[in-house]
Amino acid sequence: MSARAFSLLCVAACLLGSRAFADEPKKEEKKQPSPYAGTYTGTFTFVVPNGADQEGEMTLTIDEGGNVKGEATNKTIGGVTKVKGTILKENKAVLVLESDTQKASAFGTISKTEAGGITGTLTQRVGTTVVGGIEFEANPKKK
Repeated sequence: MSARAFSLLCVAACLLGSRAFADEPKKEEKKQPSPYAGTYTGTFTFVVPNGADQEGEMTLTIDEGGNVKGEATNKTIGGVTKVKGTILKENKAVLVLESDTQKASAFGTISKTEAGGITGTLTQRVGTTVVGGIEFEANPKKK
């Protein structure tokens, strides 16, 4: 057998072999439900650079996929903000906050409390400008 024929035979075998592996059905990973799934109520503080911090109350619902929906009521200046977003891997949170006058984003971390609630610290931005920080703590909503 010539070297050229042997090379072509090797290439054909590699292609057929790799095709066999490519056709194997992929095992579906069973996605674990979010450890944060549930409905929570609690308080937040919006910490701003000028020291005029604001406080309020919030209700958040987190589904098994880590998707967040809720509402925050600012008790200091009034107004209601809609909250939506996602809890990602490694306790990271990405949220969109939308009121009648402003749309902002918030990024940070959350964690579970010993009592089964959640707590977190987020940085709020309007566009690329940091406008303040959000600290919150919420307990499971009573049924």
